[in-house]
Amino acid sequence: MRQSGRRGWAAGWLVPADALCVIAAYVLAFALRFHGVAVYPGHHASNMRAMLKALPLFVAISLVLAQAYGLYQRYPLTWPEQVQSMFLLVVLDGVLAMAASFFARTFAVPRSVLAIAAVLDFLLLYGYRRLAYTHWMAREGPPRLLLVHAGAGVSLALPEVPGALFALAGAFAWDEAAPATWGPQLEQTLTAQRADGLLLDHTLPDSAKEELALWALERRQELFLVPRLLDLLVLQSHPAPFGDRLVVNLSATASASYQRALKRFVDISLSVFFLLLTWPVLLVAAVLILLDDGRPVLYRQERLGLHGRRFQVLKLRTMRRDAEAVTGPVLASRDDPRATRVGRWLRHLHVDEIPQLWNVLRGEMSLVGPRPERPAIHADVAAALPAFGARLRILPGLTGLAQVHGGYDTQPHEKLKYDVLYAVRASAAMDVQILLRTARSVLNGLRRAASGRQP
Repeated sequence: MRQSGRRGWAAGWLVPADALCVIAAYVLAFALRFHGVAVYPGHHASNMRAMLKALPLFVAISLVLAQAYGLYQRYPLTWPEQVQSMFLLVVLDGVLAMAASFFARTFAVPRSVLAIAAVLDFLLLYGYRRLAYTHWMAREGPPRLLLVHAGAGVSLALPEVPGALFALAGAFAWDEAAPATWGPQLEQTLTAQRADGLLLDHTLPDSAKEELALWALERRQELFLVPRLLDLLVLQSHPAPFGDRLVVNLSATASASYQRALKRFVDISLSVFFLLLTWPVLLVAAVLILLDDGRPVLYRQERLGLHGRRFQVLKLRTMRRDAEAVTGPVLASRDDPRATRVGRWLRHLHVDEIPQLWNVLRGEMSLVGPRPERPAIHADVAAALPAFGARLRILPGLTGLAQVHGGYDTQPHEKLKYDVLYAVRASAAMDVQILLRTARSVLNGLRRAASGRQP
């Protein structure tokens, strides 16, 4: 099959460039630690020889970790994911380098050099990869996907936004009545649309997905899927042989007790830290609310928590006091007319959510998890979407996967997919990534506010 003319991100120069970054980081670290690269006989020179002897091992460890963290795949991770992978790479690389230096008898690199090298390696990787990624995206643009759907009309439109990871090249209607012709037709459409891969819509029958997946694998074609809820559960499935047949266990298992204990410790520690850090912001916000719309400053609202237990969530009041006198409980929107003038800014900066740190301290919420819903809204959505109740199997959170990837206007069934994905794949690394993306969103809001742009 003729492939698209696009060059993949994983070009051959990435590996030697990463290796040069590691070498440069260690040489510069040695120079900073010992005020120059020692070439004369003596203690520093012996340290230099030990480091040069160890460099091939350090480079090999770094390249293996880069491959393991997805830094050499054909189409790149999002930039925040790349930064996270680079950070984890240099941290683990430094730990392994220290262990090798400690246990090996043939060389001994000072730990101060290893620590400085880790910092320099991250900065060098970040700098050159950022430039390369920006140049690649500007030249190639995001990968173009051909949407294959069930023939009843295109059910998905990917947003054309700057920096998007993918773009929609076109659509292809799957025709079960013509099994002998769909292959050549699909290949022709891929070539005509200059598509880099296939995107299988959730409307396709399972038999079609299997045929298309095999067809794409045989041709080494990039393959993506718009998942159903069942597909997300399969991601965390465990094999369970049943006689001579392979079955999988789809039951979402709870996190291990030590993981829950670690998550609770982090929740308490960070909540106390952020409350101490943000109390002046809360004080200023309270004064602004009083001046703009009077009392009360805090707003209590009943929400559903773990296993459907009800609790009172705390927020800074952003809507008029009589906001739901006529409408009753309704979902908030981006340009909610019920919001006060100050309230719009508080929502824009996410300041109204800060009091929920108290709910986290009480154990009613976590820092990361699905957003808790009001009982009436939960009942309405669950009536149309029964799987919505799956969100109650884990502790709700201040922020979550659906919040960093979606927005006010994201449909409930799409948010549910993110919540289910988090429920079955939650980990400390995922929590860190969500918190970092949330922090970036808050900082972007602060920058927009500083520039005088309206929320």
